[in-house]
Amino acid sequence: MKDNSRTIKHWIFLFSLLIAIALLTPSAEATSYIIITTNEIEGNSTKLADFVTHKSNLGFSVEVITEAEYTSGVTCDERANNIRAWLVINYPSDKKNIEYVLLIGNPHPTTFDSNTSIPMKMCWPRNAQTSYKESPTDFFFADLTGNWNIDGDDYYGEFGSASAPQGWQDFAAGGVDRAPEVYVGRIPYYGTIADLDSILQKIIDYPKANGNWYKSALLPMSFSDVSTDGAYLGEDIINYILTPNSHSKYTLYQQGNGPCGNDSVYPSDQELRGGTVVRDHWAAHDYGFVAWWAHGGQTSAGVGYTDCDDGTLLQSNDCSFLDDDHPAFVLQISCTNGYPENSSNLGYSLLKQGAIATISASRVSWYAIGSWDITIGPGYGDNASYAYYMMKKMIAEGNTVGEANFWCRENFDLGWSGTSFMNCTDFNIYGDPATSLPTFTITFTINPNHTVAGETITAVEVTVKDPDGNTDITYDGTEITLAIKNNPGSGTLSGDLTRTVSLGVATFDDLSIDKAGVGYTLEATATGFASTTSEVFNITHSTATKLGYTVQPSNTNYGATITPAVKVAVQDEYGNTVTNDISTLITITITTNPSEGTLSGTKTNKKVISGVATFDDLSIDKTGTGYTLLAISSPEEYTSVTSNTFNITVPGSGGGGGGGGTCLIATAVYTDSHGLITDSHGSFTRSLSHFPIYPVRSRSSKTTVSSNGAFPLSPGHPSPSCVTSATSTS
Repeated sequence: MKDNSRTIKHWIFLFSLLIAIALLTPSAEATSYIIITTNEIEGNSTKLADFVTHKSNLGFSVEVITEAEYTSGVTCDERANNIRAWLVINYPSDKKNIEYVLLIGNPHPTTFDSNTSIPMKMCWPRNAQTSYKESPTDFFFADLTGNWNIDGDDYYGEFGSASAPQGWQDFAAGGVDRAPEVYVGRIPYYGTIADLDSILQKIIDYPKANGNWYKSALLPMSFSDVSTDGAYLGEDIINYILTPNSHSKYTLYQQGNGPCGNDSVYPSDQELRGGTVVRDHWAAHDYGFVAWWAHGGQTSAGVGYTDCDDGTLLQSNDCSFLDDDHPAFVLQISCTNGYPENSSNLGYSLLKQGAIATISASRVSWYAIGSWDITIGPGYGDNASYAYYMMKKMIAEGNTVGEANFWCRENFDLGWSGTSFMNCTDFNIYGDPATSLPTFTITFTINPNHTVAGETITAVEVTVKDPDGNTDITYDGTEITLAIKNNPGSGTLSGDLTRTVSLGVATFDDLSIDKAGVGYTLEATATGFASTTSEVFNITHSTATKLGYTVQPSNTNYGATITPAVKVAVQDEYGNTVTNDISTLITITITTNPSEGTLSGTKTNKKVISGVATFDDLSIDKTGTGYTLLAISSPEEYTSVTSNTFNITVPGSGGGGGGGGTCLIATAVYTDSHGLITDSHGSFTRSLSHFPIYPVRSRSSKTTVSSNGAFPLSPGHPSPSCVTSATSTS
């Protein structure tokens, strides 16, 4: 017999190998978060592994990429190009499906250190101008399909047009397209591992930061020249973003007491002055956003402008005073605050303490002179529009800081040519590009239970949850309101429907619903939160106390069956049918009888089925207006009920069923001067030619009806033919 054991072992090995490869190969469906750094930084950081775990727990496929993958290079330009080349190969969905890229290393664009450099790419958006030509940028690592050096002159990112010299042609077809394939941010590293680890830990902790402090904005807005007041930006942020989204604000505008008397047309919560005014207020209060408008330098932003300088708005040394447990997104509308060659630049200093992420310019940034408004950004891409539209995208639309930043870079038009593009390259993200405002939610932690109509529902609790799903016990003061969402019984919710959160929980202990129904839900709403819906619950009927008509008697011809069938239910005090009653007997009688009519049909001791008695053969033999029926029960003496009024009419008079094609039986006929037959009240008319000639009781000959004269007919005598074409007029 042949020994197949080696063959079997061989196939088992291959099968196991294929499984291992499948498990180790990232799925093309997974979204990747790539950290690009150096071996030295990865080896020395004590928090990078925790950060990787944190991002993995958020659903990302995380990889750390170092020199071995992207090829080291020996200059800043080479390393930047090599990093981008690696991204170009690996970002597609059939590769690593990269969404976010975090660069960790020294951002200096020209001074190279093989152990720490993750340089910004030096680009030249204004190379056609005589000054302010260059701009170090991370945008180079986001737009991965455009050739940023398509003209081949090694001046990357030059803005040009079809009529411009060849050296300005990086915007030619196939060149820079500004559409990001990935969202890029960075944590600058200037040699101190403790600073890097502190920033990484802050990002890990940020979504857990308690309270609603992040739903607020600090807005210090300076004049940039005598005709340009940054307060216009502040007011539009308030009116169009903060207020509609239930975010609070604190404004600081120049109010006339500084040099040159610059005085905003808008009042503010506090006057903006130089020195420590902004620092001291920010240090004492927590904000989710800080956005300023000011002239700036590498380590500071100022109040006022040349010859009207009022001192410092904020400087790098001020950051040590700020609360790093409640860090803000900081939008720095100033020049050179993010200057990457300076390790003390204000953007990075804030990232170390006071900010969760900063948007700061690596070189000069450009503003629109005059009264700012929201239409400038879409056309020209001015610097202030980055603050406005990033806040709009993040607050109103829930974008990450990376999504918001690159939306502006892609969508703002370049009305100022290379100057507009310089704002695109300037405003880089210091921080994690995947960070967004904390997503705190409200949820039912004790759902409403099945309850009898009118009785108190067991206390319902709605809880404020942090992004990790934990109760935020610091939440106090927020009001939560309940309402019925799915309402199968058309019920009314009673009780105190608005309660105030205490230690993260709002308790509703006096709720009730009056109508029975299967499948009720409640909805909880609170300002600044997405609404939430409870689990399904039912309301059942209470104890039987009365009778009620569920189908009332309707207008009907005399002698005809009243349709639809009259229905009477055994009900609780709220009008709910007691569906488990199968024994009560119900009797119906005439209670208001305008014509001494007789009620016929099965009307006595009709047994209920599921709480309802159906009377489907009732009729009354006499015409009359204003009949009512009385329903009574036995053996239980539930409260009786009287029906709505209804009429019993003559066939063909339009009062009820049995009209069409029924022969008219008249008791008296009246005519008017036009030969139209009418009732004694003139309430309807019919053409005389449509009426038959009736024999007079005392005669055998035909008689002509005289004008306006009553014509007695034989009682109950049918006409020779039916009146089927009579018409009524008013």
